[in-house]
Amino acid sequence: MSKIENPNEKLVIPKWLNEDKFKTVLAKDVPSYSRILEFTPVAAIPPGSNFTFILVRVHLHLELKDGSLKTQSYVVKTTLEFDKGGRLVEEFRYFQKEQQMYST
Repeated sequence: MSKIENPNEKLVIPKWLNEDKFKTVLAKDVPSYSRILEFTPVAAIPPGSNFTFILVRVHLHLELKDGSLKTQSYVVKTTLEFDKGGRLVEEFRYFQKEQQMYST
């Protein structure tokens, strides 16, 4: 895989955001996928561009069932850690309101 840029080296990637979270998604999106060779989460935006959420770009290097290789990437949006502003975001229900806006 080529060098992956990280626009915010200080962003702490949530521990729950790991390879296992993508196995179901990959089974649907890339049915020919066999296994994840590399899992690289990085910030999706530079510092100061967000105040109520975290955007992470996940780069995956995959091996397919026929032995060939494929790269795939996803952007994951999640709330801030509770002690780093997440409590306020939760109180104002920003994330829930945004989900409702996109779905209705």
